[in-house]
Order: sequence, then C-alpha cells, then structure tokens
Amino acid sequence: MNNQNVEIPVDLAAIIAKYDTAAINKSPIKYYKAVLSVTNEMITLLQDYENAKDEIISEISKITQEISENYTIKKYLTKDENALLEERQKVLARRFTVNTNDAKEEILSVKVQADELAARIYEANHFKNSLIELEKIENAPRVSFEFLTENLAEIILDAQSKINFFVENKHFVTAVVENLMDWNDDYNYFRLNSRGKLEQVCKKHHIYIENYNKWYDDWQKVRFAIEKKFLPLIEFGLERNLGDLAIKVLEILTEYKVDVDNFYLNERHIIYQKISAQKGNELQEKFATESEFYKVTEDFQRNLQEVIFECNKIEDRAFLMHWAEPLFNFSMNEIMAFIEDRNINIPVEIYNQFNDLRRHSLLAYLGDSRDYSAIIEEREKDFNDLLFKMQKHILRK
Repeated sequence: MNNQNVEIPVDLAAIIAKYDTAAINKSPIKYYKAVLSVTNEMITLLQDYENAKDEIISEISKITQEISENYTIKKYLTKDENALLEERQKVLARRFTVNTNDAKEEILSVKVQADELAARIYEANHFKNSLIELEKIENAPRVSFEFLTENLAEIILDAQSKINFFVENKHFVTAVVENLMDWNDDYNYFRLNSRGKLEQVCKKHHIYIENYNKWYDDWQKVRFAIEKKFLPLIEFGLERNLGDLAIKVLEILTEYKVDVDNFYLNERHIIYQKISAQKGNELQEKFATESEFYKVTEDFQRNLQEVIFECNKIEDRAFLMHWAEPLFNFSMNEIMAFIEDRNINIPVEIYNQFNDLRRHSLLAYLGDSRDYSAIIEEREKDFNDLLFKMQKHILRK
C-alpha cells in the first residue's frame, strides 16, 4: 500500500460538537477535563497521521540528515563566512524538518496546563479559605474552549501541510540539499586552495606577491557575494512554489561562479601583463579588468534572461531581478569605489552619467524579452564608453 496518499482529516465541527461548550466555559472542572480529553484526541490524530506518512518521513529524514547536524566552525573562514554558511544550513534544516514533534510539544503543553489547573483545584480544596481560593480559580482568565480547540486543530493541519509539501516536492528538497552540500564543499575548497593556485600561476609569469594577493582579495569578494545569493533563491522557490525554476537559476549561478574562477585563474594575469608597462598603469589595469570582468557578468545576465522570462508573473521576474542586480552591478560599483577611494578628479558630467548607469534598474524592461536583451547590450556599450571617457580625461592630466 502506498501510504503517502493517506489523509487523516481534522473535522473541527465534529470534535467541538462532542462537548457542551457553554457549560465547559463556565466551569473550571469541566474545562480541564474537556481540555485533557480533546488534547488526547488531537495527539491520537497526529500520531495516526505520522504513522500513515512514516515512509515519506523516513525517506526525507535520510535526505536531510546531513544538514540537520550542527555546523562546524572553520578556522580558515572569516566570522562572516562562517555565519553565512551556518545560517543557511540552520534555516534549511528548520524548513526541512519532517516530523510532528513540534506539533506534539505544543499540544502536550496545553495538556500540561490542564493538569496544572486540576492540581490547583485540588490544592485549593485543602486551604482553610478554600472558598476564596476556588473563587480565584473560577474567575481566572482562560481561553474559550472553542478557540482552544480550533487552535489545536490548526497546529495539526500545519504539521500535515509541512509533510504534504515533502510528498509533493521531494525532488526539489533532494536537489536543494545536494546543492547546499556541494556549495559548502566548493567554498571550503576555494578558501583552502585557490590562493595557492593563483600564486602558482602568477609566479610562473613573474608577477609580484602584492599584486596577486590583491587579486585574490577581489576574487574572494566576488565569490562571497555569490554565496550570499544561495539562501534567498531557495527561499523564493519554497515560498512561491517555484522549485524547478529556483534550481534552474541556481545552475546558472553555479556556471557564473565557475566563470569567475576561470577569470581570476586564467585571465587576470594576462590583463596585468598587457597594461603593466603603460603610463598610469594602475588606473588602466583597473579599468581593463572591470571591462573584461563585465563580459563575464553579461554572460550571466543573458543566461538568466531566459529563466526570468519563463516566469508568468511579473512579481517573480522582479524578485529575480532584485536578487541578481548586486552581481550585475559589481564592476560598476568597483569602478566607483576605486575613483572615490583615490579621490580621482573626473568631470562631474561623466561621474553623474556613470552613477546613473549604475543605479538604473532593469525592472522597467521586464515586460518584453527583446527590450531586456537590447538594454543589456546598450548598458555594456555605455559602461565601456564611460570607462574610456574617464580614462582619457585622467591620463591627459
């Protein structure tokens, strides 16, 4: 028998109909007895449901076991890096919990309170002023039995909905867990090995340590910015029931990560070698680097374009755009920071044009894929034109 499709209904009206709610709400004795009765019934319903779903619960628990373990702090990662990796593992472990333990604890907490009410009545009977003590108990505030029962039913329905989500989205959950572990392993590998790889390449081409140390810092900054995008994307897929879309976007983001690594390992030193002998080489090198890196980012934009326009709802397209824009604008932000940090004087008109380009959102072009594609191409042209104008002005001095 396939028990994944078994449902244990919670008929709130039928449950409440078993009780004389008016009498229960007036009498603390009837109240605690009724609460004990209804919590026992709810626990039984919950247990029956869990038994009916034991196969899927066991299956998903095995899938999510690794991310449910406590995160181990890595000494070679920064505080912010450890915090990011730990937080996304905790959030997904919490989202992917597939048991009814929390619901049971909430219902049992109500049952304990009913037992405590019974104990207070018993203790009051042994006071010399028992009538006064009982009067206090009688007039003490209590939630109505109807609302209490409704809330207990909601607790069960919420637990059922979480388990039903896994029945319907097992493929997505499996993909998320696999990707999370792959991403964690990949970032740990990057932090342990990439500096050494870059050093080997640069030493082979007689590049000084101060240069490739700076390049590694830039590389790490981009990589960490990419890592920050993992959890928001998965949460978007969960909240909007767009798991397949989220996994597609994650695959594109993974490709971008590979392209970024390739840029710093195989292209960054070539840019330096072409520029190093020229006048104003630091400025020219920075501009040339960001111009070439922008091409990598533009590939990411175009790959993401196809997925964005698969979304039927404009709000889903808008989310993906907001989500990706910090990566789209990375090179522009780097140029602005470079100019401002060094107090480089450029014409106000050029400065404002560049700033406007950086701040101009692509959201206005989400209605038509052709318009969006055209604006991507136009932005790259404007970006390079403004870089050329900046560079020409600065080097003329």
